[in-house]
Amino acid sequence: MPPGAERYWRAWHALRFDRQYGAMGGESPIMFLSIDAYARRYRIRGAAFETFHALVGAMDEEYLEHVQRKADDARQADEERRRVAGRGPVPNPDEVFS
Repeated sequence: MPPGAERYWRAWHALRFDRQYGAMGGESPIMFLSIDAYARRYRIRGAAFETFHALVGAMDEEYLEHVQRKADDARQADEERRRVAGRGPVPNPDEVFS
């Protein structure tokens, strides 16, 4: 980890569950209010807050992309298992409930 990055990693780690979770398993980004409250508690202000917000947000975006890739891989593996077993593809929830 680059020197000085630990504070952002600790912040993201403390805030990582401060998000909304969708009914179908989707995760939203960490809420701004949570990032702002954390920054106020640790007296991160002005330009330092802008940097803090940008870096924690970028880390969270990477995390969300990772989670999405894992979900996509799991879905594809499940579809392949179902195809091989002769049960057909798994229905897309967006198509089923629209």
